[in-house]
Amino acid sequence: MNINQDNQILYYQDGEAIRMQEEFRPNQTQQDVLKNLEQLKFLFQHGKYGQYGKKTGYWYVSWNGSVLNSIGGYYEEGQKHGRWNQLFKNYHNSNKIYEIGEYCYNRKIGYWKYMLNDNLIGGEQYDDGGHEFQVGKWIEFDDGYNQQKQVMYDGEYINGKKVDIQNKIYGGVRAYDLGVRNGYFIELIDGFKFQSQVIYYGVYQNWKRAGRWFIQYKDISMYGNYEKMQLQIIIKYHKFSGGGLYDQEGQGLKMGNWIDFSDEYKWNSQVIYVGGYIHGKKVGRWEIQFRKSDEREFKKIGVGKYDEVGQEEKIGQWINIDGNYSDDSQVTYHGEYKNGKKVGRWDFWFNYNDLERGRKHIICKFLQLTQNGEYQQGKKVGRWDISYKEETDNWGIFYMNLDFQNIVFKNNRIKKENKLIGGGQYDKQNQGFKVGLWIDLGDQFKKYEQVLCKGEYINGKKVGVCKVLKKDQNENDEEFKLEKSNLT
Repeated sequence: MNINQDNQILYYQDGEAIRMQEEFRPNQTQQDVLKNLEQLKFLFQHGKYGQYGKKTGYWYVSWNGSVLNSIGGYYEEGQKHGRWNQLFKNYHNSNKIYEIGEYCYNRKIGYWKYMLNDNLIGGEQYDDGGHEFQVGKWIEFDDGYNQQKQVMYDGEYINGKKVDIQNKIYGGVRAYDLGVRNGYFIELIDGFKFQSQVIYYGVYQNWKRAGRWFIQYKDISMYGNYEKMQLQIIIKYHKFSGGGLYDQEGQGLKMGNWIDFSDEYKWNSQVIYVGGYIHGKKVGRWEIQFRKSDEREFKKIGVGKYDEVGQEEKIGQWINIDGNYSDDSQVTYHGEYKNGKKVGRWDFWFNYNDLERGRKHIICKFLQLTQNGEYQQGKKVGRWDISYKEETDNWGIFYMNLDFQNIVFKNNRIKKENKLIGGGQYDKQNQGFKVGLWIDLGDQFKKYEQVLCKGEYINGKKVGVCKVLKKDQNENDEEFKLEKSNLT
C-alpha cells in the first residue's frame, strides 16, 4: 500500500496497482482497512464527509458494482452510532456473513447477531455501558471463518476478559486466567481449513510461549479405487510433526533448530523450512523441503543463508520458492541477496528445467500461463503479454478384468506452442496502472472453461463496456467467442 502525490491510497499486487482509493484522511480507522484480495477488488463504501474530513450521515457499501441492500448505517462525527448492518471482517464471495447490532459512538453494545444467507448462525453480547466489553457465554467466530474454515470459539467472558476454558469447535483447547494465557494450548494456523489442518500445541506462561512447541499436520490423501466402474475416494490420515523450542526467559522467542511449516501447507503443497533461530531471528543455513502427496520422504528443493548477527536478512546465493509451490506447480527462483534485497540476475526454473529467463510464470496443472513484460522500481511498465500453452490428454481404456477390477488407463498428451491470448499497456508514470485496451484473464480461467475480458482502462479502472470472451473445451472450440457484454 502506498500514498501517491495526490494523497490517494494505492494497493499493489505483484507490481500492479489493483485499487486506487479516495484521498487519504488522517482520521481513518482500522475499520476502513480492507481484509482480503476480493475486498480490494470489489468492496466500496459510499457516503459523505463532513467537517474535518469525518464521515457523516448514512453510509452503504457495494460489491462488484452492485449495492448490497440493507448493509450500512449512520456516522456521527466520524463514529458509527445507532443500528448497523455490516459485513463480517473476512467477507468475500464464498463467505457472505454479515453482522447486525448497535453502536454507541464506535463501540459495540448489547446483542450482536451473525447472519449467513439471512439465517442466524451465531451471536455475541457486549456490555451496555459503552466500554465494548464482551460479557457472558460466547460462541465466537474466527476472523478467517469461511466454508473451508468453519472455526468457532466457545467460552465465557467477564468484563471483556476470557476465563475458564475456550474450546475450538473444530478441535483444540485454550486455558485463560482472567484474560491471560496460561497453561497448555492447542492453536490453529491462520490458514487452517479442511485441506490444511495444521495445529500448534505447547505451554503458555503469562501470554508467552515457553519450552517445546509442536507443529502437527493431518494429511488428507485421496486415492482412486475403481470398482464396478465407479470412482471411490478414500481419505487417508497420517501425521507429520515439526516445531522446536522457545526461550527459557519467558520472552516467547524461538531458539535452536526448528522445523517450520509454510503458511499454505496442505495435502498437495507440503513445504517445510528447516534451520536455526537465535533470539527469535533466523540465522545461518536454511533448507526448503517438499514432498508430493503420494510420497513419504521430504526432499530439498531450496536453500540459502541468513546473516549471523540477528537481523534475519537473506545473504548470498539462494534457491527460493513462492507461496504456490505444489505437486502441480514446481517453480523455483535462483539468484543473489545482499542485505535482504534481491540483486542482479534472477532465473526462474520449473521442475529444475530452465524456463524462459526473466519472465513471470504461473504454472497450473495441464496448462501454462505466462505473463511477459518489464518492471521498473518494482512496478509493471509498458506492454505486457499473456500467453497460454495447452496440453491435451487423450485417455483410453486398454485393459480391464471381467470383474471390472484393475482398470488401466493409457495417456497420450499433445502439447501445443505458446499462444498469445491477452495483455495490454501499463501507464508511463510508473504507478502500475493499466491503461487503454486490455484483454484480461477471467477470474475463473481454467483448462476446460477459458474466459477472457476485453475492455478499456483509465488509471487502473475499467470503464465502458467489457466484452466477455469464452472458449469451451468441452465444445471443442478453437477460438474465443463473444459470450456477453457487461457495462462496468
